Amino acid sequence: KEAISIARQVASALSLAHKNQIIHRDVKPHNILITSTGTAKLADFGIARAVSKASIAEGSEKIMGSVHYFSPEQARGAYVDERSDIYSLGIVLYRFLNHNRTPFLPPYPENIHYSDRDQAIYLRMGGQRIPAPCNGPKGLKEIVEKACAYNPEERYQSAARMREDLEYLLYGRKEELAVALEEELLPADVDENSADQSMERPLGELEKEEKQNE
Repeated sequence: KEAISIARQVASALSLAHKNQIIHRDVKPHNILITSTGTAKLADFGIARAVSKASIAEGSEKIMGSVHYFSPEQARGAYVDERSDIYSLGIVLYRFLNHNRTPFLPPYPENIHYSDRDQAIYLRMGGQRIPAPCNGPKGLKEIVEKACAYNPEERYQSAARMREDLEYLLYGRKEELAVALEEELLPADVDENSADQSMERPLGELEKEEKQNE
């Protein structure tokens, strides 16, 4: 449930950014901050861009983003839109469900070598269909697979739609969803100067701590 909740909150943040014509382009664990109350916040819009013809990268332009998370079209320097952020969120969620490992890496607890990472990136960028993550219910795996489709047309066409599927999986029927969301929103209305704001930790750091404690 924690993985679904975090992914749902990030999808909500992306939906708001996309409505304002902003593409994040670097969704990854270190850019997801978790507060002491468990609220997820999407940070670092440093390489974000407005959606326009400028979203088509020129051949000489430096490709921005994190290779382990960005979409195949982003790696090619091709057209980048909302669906690229959705792909990256899908990879983040995949790691949650796959012992902290991205697609095509050796299964846990096998060691990971540099050649394994290169091969995993090659397969993913080359269009190989990603295997299902090893953990999580069938419905959640299907959400991940759809978000991480190689062809952008086969992905969720909006972060809001992905969020809806995550919410349905988390809360169930629409009636239960409405009540759960209402209850969830109440404690979130905190003053900006509250202590909670200073307790934000990157998701990537929390993952490292959990791995060290295994």
